[in-house]
Amino acid sequence: MDISITLKAVLFSLEVAACITAFVTIPIKTVSFWKWMPFFLLLVVVGESVGHYLAETRGLEQYNPMLFNYFLSPVQNIFIAWLIFKNTALYNAKRSKWILYAISVYAICWVIDCSISPETPLLAYTFSNSVGAAVTLFSLVLFFFYYINSEDIIFFKRARIFWVSSGIFFYYIATLPFEGLRNILLEHTDIFLICWYINVGLASTMYLLFIIGFICAKRN
Repeated sequence: MDISITLKAVLFSLEVAACITAFVTIPIKTVSFWKWMPFFLLLVVVGESVGHYLAETRGLEQYNPMLFNYFLSPVQNIFIAWLIFKNTALYNAKRSKWILYAISVYAICWVIDCSISPETPLLAYTFSNSVGAAVTLFSLVLFFFYYINSEDIIFFKRARIFWVSSGIFFYYIATLPFEGLRNILLEHTDIFLICWYINVGLASTMYLLFIIGFICAKRN
């Protein structure tokens, strides 16, 4: 079996597992902002499934990049940054607003990408995706700064946000350069595949950490 097919299957399996674990462990009838996490993961699973169908169906493959550029990528970037914002606000409500400003910058960059690149819908929006990854990393650094200096760090092993934010950090720190160079790397297949393998491997690790975090928080 092609290694790329195996990696895709592993990643998708972990996405589904993370989604199921989230629904089982996170109460959706609660005032906590975490109640949206299971639905976000469900959106990711459905979106990935639709994207795969579009990519593998003759005549529809051109809609796959459009699905990610116009919907999945912005939704994922905004939701993840928003989730980190809500957790940061628990420690410093005033400084956490910096994340909202950063999200606004990303939204503007995404609109710019949509307006100046309509003739290249088959290419990834590297500009806004890079900004989105940078916003996520900025949000995580801000969160970890306050989290590490709080008493909650003592119980980090049982904290859902620790595992979730750690998974996001490890994935996005590699995503930033990959997204910025994606369209250029496509011209060099061998290099692109190596970077893609790393990207998928880190994405799989991220969802595995999600699962660990959901389970640890439930036990707590």
